[in-house]
Amino acid sequence: MWTSDCQNAFEAVKLLLCSAPVLAAPDFALPFKLVVDARALGAGAVLLQEDIDGIDHPVSFFSRKFNKHQLNYSTIEKEAPALLLALLFFEVYIGSSSTPVKVFTDHNPFVFLSRMYNQNQRLIHWSLILQPYNLDIHHI
Repeated sequence: MWTSDCQNAFEAVKLLLCSAPVLAAPDFALPFKLVVDARALGAGAVLLQEDIDGIDHPVSFFSRKFNKHQLNYSTIEKEAPALLLALLFFEVYIGSSSTPVKVFTDHNPFVFLSRMYNQNQRLIHWSLILQPYNLDIHHI
């Protein structure tokens, strides 16, 4: 049975879905968080900062479709360029950050990419590109 409480909840959800998230101005004294994900067709990321109440606020969003070659990559070969592309896109924010950027990914092997012995030249190349960045990678 559809009650007035159900209708009120439905209206609240509709309002949230129709309103854009408010972007926060970056505070370069605070650490950044980067949530990255790659799927079959492309990659996306959001750069976040935590406020004094512990709530994450988006600073910027990024997404990109994979090209015809990247579409054939394995899962880890899609996650790595997703992170690289996001880092390049957000370079203006995180390039001068003195604190580590917390990176959150749903691909567990990516956490160990810098420590893996790997024959894959693409992954070796990407791990070398990631070395200058001050990243703290977490699996979610």
